[in-house]
Amino acid sequence: MASNVTFSFGRLDALIEVTDDMPEAVMEALYNRVYALSPVLTGAYRAGWNYELDSNIGLLTNDDLPIEKLIALENGHSAATAPNGILRPAVAELKYTILDIIKSQKI
Repeated sequence: MASNVTFSFGRLDALIEVTDDMPEAVMEALYNRVYALSPVLTGAYRAGWNYELDSNIGLLTNDDLPIEKLIALENGHSAATAPNGILRPAVAELKYTILDIIKSQKI
């Protein structure tokens, strides 16, 4: 069973009006950050991350682990490589990621 995290970009409507590429840029940046933060033992967990975007809803999934293991990782189970989890830090950094995207005008 895949683990899913769903994000709504509804509150970014003003920015989305500026560019239709903002949701894609944000999801790609979030995916890249989650991928980088993922601990590597076999590589399957890191390689299991995927994302899709439908309208203003982004879905980040990991096909490798059941939800129980994902929750354990989020609670610091991998103390050596991801003591603060994976998704929590990536989402916490999201506002800065969005500002960086806007500043670099990659959108």
